[in-house]
Order: sequence, then structure tokens, then C-alpha cells
Amino acid sequence: LFRRYEQHFYGFAERQTWLDIFVVKQSVAQTVGITTREELQSIIRSATFLPHTERDMMLRLKDIDIMTAKDCMTELSKVPHIAANDTIGPLLLDELHGSGYSVFPVVERETIVGIVRLSSLVDIDKAAAGIDALMHRHIVRLPANTTLLEACHVLLNDGEDYAIVHHNGDIGLLTMSDIVASLLGKPLR
Repeated sequence: LFRRYEQHFYGFAERQTWLDIFVVKQSVAQTVGITTREELQSIIRSATFLPHTERDMMLRLKDIDIMTAKDCMTELSKVPHIAANDTIGPLLLDELHGSGYSVFPVVERETIVGIVRLSSLVDIDKAAAGIDALMHRHIVRLPANTTLLEACHVLLNDGEDYAIVHHNGDIGLLTMSDIVASLLGKPLR
């Protein structure tokens, strides 16, 4: 989803030279005389010169520093897992492909030890070597209370588009697509 809307998202951001307002930075808010989120919300709602979809996105975007990873993540119980010793075959590939997800946690002894991307499973030479050869061991882990703004910074700095969300253990998968879908107000799955 992120890849599909990425250019529109960045294009929108480039057209909005005042986008920092929606990150609610104190200096910008003071410059334009906005003192509360409610005032900002009222201004956005009354900006009838903007298309309805852009106003809705701005209303969601203003909370990017309040919404948390836990608000947007998918619970791990809903994401198919791959066991580190699984054999890659037609049944596993069919199950993973049909799930609607593109990244899958690799679990060993009830601990996430890596991530496998669906796209990497089509490399027959590597697939023959097993999950271990395909697994990406670097896992970005974010506390459940990480804001979406912080999550975006971490994911972009690490060059990743997913993170495992934790709170007293791993609890969810957060992808850049989840974040964009949340900001666009579109359900991901």
C-alpha cells in the first residue's frame, strides 16, 4: 500500500509548505496563532478550498505525534509466522501468499529471530537452502508507545519498512504501509 501511494503522499507533502503545522511544532503554531489542537482541527475543517480527502488526511496527520505504534500495528497472532526450521514448499508459499502480508516473522523457540519477505521466497536457489538463507536477522523493535512520527524516523533511518512492536514481549507488526493507511484513513486488510 505504501509503495502504491508513496508518490501521492510525497507529492501532497511537497505542495503543503506549511506541513510542519500538522506535526504541531510549538513555534509554527505560535506563529499562526494556533494554541490548541482543537483550533487547528477547526481551521482544517473550515478550509473548504481543499478537497475533502486532503482535509481528512490533514486531520489524521495532525495526530502523527500522538498516535502510537500500538494504535496502527497488526497483532502478531494475526500475522502468519514461519518456523526457523520450516521447509519452503508449495503449501507454505500458498499459505503465505494468500495471507495478504508481505513480511513474516521467523520464530524459533517462541522468539522472533528474523523476518522473511514474501518476495524473497520466489528465489528458488535461496529457497532450496531454507528459511535461514532468506531470513533478514536485523529486526527493528519499537516500544508500543512509540509515536507514529518517531516510528517513521526510525524506519527511514534504518532503511526498513517494518518493525516488531513490543510491550512485555513482542505484540505486533508495524509496517510503513500500516502507517500510511492510517494517515490516509484506508483499511489495509
